[in-house]
Amino acid sequence: MPSLFSRLQGNGGLWLAVAAAGMLALCFCNMGFFLDDYAHLAAVRGANPIAGPYDVFCFARGDAESTRLLVDNGPYPWFTSPDIKVHFFRFLSSALMVLDHAVFGRWAPGYHLHCALWYAFMAGMVALLFRRSLGGGLAVLALFLFAVDESHAFPVGWWSNRNAVVAGALCLAGVAAHLRWREDGWKPGLPLSLPRFFLGLLAGESGLSARRANPPGAPCASPRPPCWSLPIWPSTNGRASVSSACGSTLIPPVTPCRTCSARPVAFLSWPATSL
Repeated sequence: MPSLFSRLQGNGGLWLAVAAAGMLALCFCNMGFFLDDYAHLAAVRGANPIAGPYDVFCFARGDAESTRLLVDNGPYPWFTSPDIKVHFFRFLSSALMVLDHAVFGRWAPGYHLHCALWYAFMAGMVALLFRRSLGGGLAVLALFLFAVDESHAFPVGWWSNRNAVVAGALCLAGVAAHLRWREDGWKPGLPLSLPRFFLGLLAGESGLSARRANPPGAPCASPRPPCWSLPIWPSTNGRASVSSACGSTLIPPVTPCRTCSARPVAFLSWPATSL
């Protein structure tokens, strides 16, 4: 008979950590709404002058008339630039917010319960990756540390920030499927990974942190470059540094707002073109 400790070192411990992540997320159910939540609720109801039900994450449209309205009656100070534009492409996250309002109305615990389910799903995807990369008791320990990390409090407990959890969970699911295809020869992995990446990008730009980086001139131990990557970090010379398992490289500066608005198809199709 295997001991309790040996069971916790295997899949049992991983799923226990996933359950712990979900239970910890339930602690936020009594938080209610705060800050941006009220603006997003107004957008979902169609009562926000600059945002709509499926375009919730619009904070400034870039035209002088709407900016003046925000300065006179909203949160922006008098010195705000009249052409300021703060507009995020998060269609799936907006649709999930509409779903929350349709199902739960003004009952805030239901919104937070939905957040807890996404966090548990994200922890499950992390469990698959840790089991592959670390294995045994180390994977279980790493997953428990992930589950209780205090930096997750805001995206898990704040309804307005749930888009980061949704995007991260879906893109991690894409990474897990892609790894099974590439490392284990599981043929459905590639076609399953692409829609997951696509949905992750529809949820939020946080999904870009799953993008594979293969820096030129950085040889890998394996003949195929790893699809593991870390988020893009700003550097001191105005360029962006992309780190991966093989090293890091610099990429030219980009203008995300112009790129995403002018070429949304190219933005959403990067998984198919970079795998």
